[in-house]
Amino acid sequence: MILVNGHETAMLSTEDRGLLYGDGVFETMAVQDGNVLCLEQHLHRLAHGRRRLGMPTSDEEAIREEVIRVAPENGLGIIKLLCTRGVGERGYVPLPHPRGTRIVGSYPWPEHIEQLAVNGLRLMTCRTRLGSNPDLAGIKHLNRLEQVLAATELKAAGADEGLMLDGGQRVVEGTKSNLFAVIDGVLLTPRLNRCGVAGVVREIIIERAAEFVGFEVKEADMDRAGLNDADEIFMTNSVIGVCPVTMLDGSERTIGSVCKRLMGALQTNGFVAKR
Repeated sequence: MILVNGHETAMLSTEDRGLLYGDGVFETMAVQDGNVLCLEQHLHRLAHGRRRLGMPTSDEEAIREEVIRVAPENGLGIIKLLCTRGVGERGYVPLPHPRGTRIVGSYPWPEHIEQLAVNGLRLMTCRTRLGSNPDLAGIKHLNRLEQVLAATELKAAGADEGLMLDGGQRVVEGTKSNLFAVIDGVLLTPRLNRCGVAGVVREIIIERAAEFVGFEVKEADMDRAGLNDADEIFMTNSVIGVCPVTMLDGSERTIGSVCKRLMGALQTNGFVAKR
C-alpha cells in the first residue's frame, strides 16, 4: 500500500520539489507483527530534518496515523516514509508557506537480511566520495546520488555494503548504514559533522552503549587505514539492526563480542527485529 497525503495512490505531481530537486527527507522503518520499531525515534529525526531544512511540520499526527495504517499486521515488513516540500513554482526558491507532500509505503521484508545476520557483511571501500556540507550533515535527505553511484560499484564487485569516505579520505558511513569499530578497546563511530546520515540505531547505541556493553561510544575522525587494525567492525541501520563485517576489501574478519552483545541487546529491547 502507498499513501500520498493520506490517499491510496501511486501518483505524484511532476511539479513536486521532491522529484525536481530532491527537496525533502525520508525514513526507512522495520515493522514486526504490526509494531513499527523505533517509531518515535524515526518521527523525531524526521521532524528534526524538516526543521533544519525549513519545511512544514504541522502534519506530524497525520504522518503517525498513516505509518500505522500501512504497517502489515503479521510478520516482518518495511515502511518507507518521504516528506517533500511539495509542489512549488518553477525555480529553486521555495514558496514561503509550502503545503508539503507525504508519501508512505509498505514493502516486503528483504529475504537476504537473514543470511547477513549469520554470515556478516562483505564490505568494500567505494571509489565514490561523499561531498562535505555541514548544513546537511546528519540529515537523511532525498539527495542520494552519491549512494546510487556507490551502489553501482558494489553490484559490480559482488559486495554486500560499501564503505564511503569524504573528500578528505575520512571514513563516514556505509552506503545505507552507519559504521562502528572497536580499536584498542575503544568503541568508535565516525563523527558526522561534515556529511553522512545520523541513523536511528546509531543514536540508540551511542545513548545506551554503556548499559548494553559496559562502555561508551566515542565519536571521532577515522581513516581507512585505521580500520585494518580494528578488533571488530560492524554496521547498523533500522533493517539489518547490528550486522558484523566479516570481510573488508578482501580480508577476512572475525565477529567480535561487542557486536554479538549489541545484537542481542537491541533485539531484547525491541529496537530491531527479532528473526
